[in-house]
Amino acid sequence: MTKLYAAAIIMLLVLPQLAIAYNASLLLPNATASGGFYDSNNVAFIYNRPYFCTPPSNTLFPKSSDAQAAMSVNGCELGVSGNNLAADPQWIVVPAYAGLTVFGIKSSPQGFPIYQNATVITQCGVGDMISKCPDHPSYLYSPIFTEVEKYLNITSGVVGLPEGVLPTPAHDHVISDDELGADTNWYNIGVFVFDPNIMPNATDGKCHQVVPSNLSDPTANCLTSLSALAAAMQTQSSSVGAANANNPIWNAIGRPRMQIFVPNDSLVSQINNSNSNFKIPFSVASFNYYRGIFAQSSQQVYTQLEIGAAVIVLAAIVVAIVLLRMRRKGGSSTTAASQAP
Repeated sequence: MTKLYAAAIIMLLVLPQLAIAYNASLLLPNATASGGFYDSNNVAFIYNRPYFCTPPSNTLFPKSSDAQAAMSVNGCELGVSGNNLAADPQWIVVPAYAGLTVFGIKSSPQGFPIYQNATVITQCGVGDMISKCPDHPSYLYSPIFTEVEKYLNITSGVVGLPEGVLPTPAHDHVISDDELGADTNWYNIGVFVFDPNIMPNATDGKCHQVVPSNLSDPTANCLTSLSALAAAMQTQSSSVGAANANNPIWNAIGRPRMQIFVPNDSLVSQINNSNSNFKIPFSVASFNYYRGIFAQSSQQVYTQLEIGAAVIVLAAIVVAIVLLRMRRKGGSSTTAASQAP
């Protein structure tokens, strides 16, 4: 009886976690597509060809022993510009205010960042976890990553990786042109977001205030368009300091005060300048990836959610009935024992 009661309690504790995991699984990129933002709208990116990194990191950082060692991984980097010929810009928007969770350290089980004990759903999760996007490098070398590791007194890399190489951080995508859906090469511009109030919900593009701010409209620069990125690049907010006081990424790169930090691009006029060497080919489809239209109809997605919820509720009812019967049986046994001669 005690074992059955313990099993029932365990089921009640586990069921909510199963529900969370099930719902999170519906937000993962699939094998050929992911979400993106274009002109403040949710769109879908369809990946048809593999990414490539040119020129390699050891060419771009010829005097860096870390960059040379990084060639043993993939030669992809974030920090300086590669060759951008015949390519369009894509901004890689990293919720850096979530600290090391953007690299998978104490992230969600799926590889999404965690901030204030809440999961930050991004269009791409951490590069070496289940939520990673297709046709993306799993790891990147960056002198910024080296600075973060040095700030943490790490001098020989982590989890067997060379110094300065970390999993590609969780991120969203912003583009300024859809190229009419043509298969296009996109060069990439890394953006570190230090104001949580302007990091959009990946599924609907909405921003919500999560930390105090001195701005009259803390979410005005919601990062779903190039114009919002440009505005955030020159906007200071008290929320930045409030959100990042203990953040090793923010501290390692000098505690920038603006809402976003774009490595190697300090002026708004430079916002289109690449700061990486990896190119990602894809085409843009003008529908919200999270409506499930690419993989299945939106009604099928909602049906899956409804079925999952129904199964969980049914299991909870069964557990409750078992517990009630056990309690009644236990009470009956006690009464019988007290009436025994």
